[in-house]
Amino acid sequence: MMLVLWTAVLLGLSRWCRAAASPGGDPWAQCPSRQCKATFGDGSCDKDCTEPECLRDGFDCLRDKGHCNSGHIHYCRDHYANSYCDQGCESAACGWDGSDCHRHHSPLWAKGTLLLHTHVPLQHGTFSNSSLLWALSTLLQTPLKLRGMVPLDASKDLFTFNPQQLENLLAQASSDDSNGSLLFLQVDNRPCSRLPSTCFPYAIEAANFLRAATLSTRVSVPSHPELKAIISEQHLHGYGL
Repeated sequence: MMLVLWTAVLLGLSRWCRAAASPGGDPWAQCPSRQCKATFGDGSCDKDCTEPECLRDGFDCLRDKGHCNSGHIHYCRDHYANSYCDQGCESAACGWDGSDCHRHHSPLWAKGTLLLHTHVPLQHGTFSNSSLLWALSTLLQTPLKLRGMVPLDASKDLFTFNPQQLENLLAQASSDDSNGSLLFLQVDNRPCSRLPSTCFPYAIEAANFLRAATLSTRVSVPSHPELKAIISEQHLHGYGL
């Protein structure tokens, strides 16, 4: 089923990294080199921009980003993080199978939590659209794992919540009907640790990367409905707490 996001708000929530930003803030605010914003995703490797706070130069320095076999895309998207290892989906371009092939490896989480506020309602208290997590994971080159979800009206302004209020929302989760949902996600760095230069140690860096990618006209984004909807509406915003 095609997932259409009318509103999506992405935050990096971290007790270790509390870089200040506004909803419309600069994703490169923590990058010491001002040139990195101009060269992000331009197809040319800029060594000075490969650090995570400079958003990995849009992965321009990856010699081979790989591709997901066209015959595998729908299968990998629909079977993302289903606790069964599908070797055909075990690549960055196919979403690393949602880390299903890494279940017996020690956890390696980015510090902090990603929060995604969407117009997608929960169904019977659950979020069943794995296609969204798969789409964002292919863009990040490493999986996103769903750790919690709560109904949250899409008209709410997530930027008015402080970290404690966000934690309280999760602790007091209910199954009430709502026209929106708030997803609590973790960045799983086990797969990308094979090539550490693609990992984001902090959730806020991953959030900034996703925001930068959606704002950029140069980044090559996989062609599937979820990411087209996000990019065309430019509704994905990075925010650090």
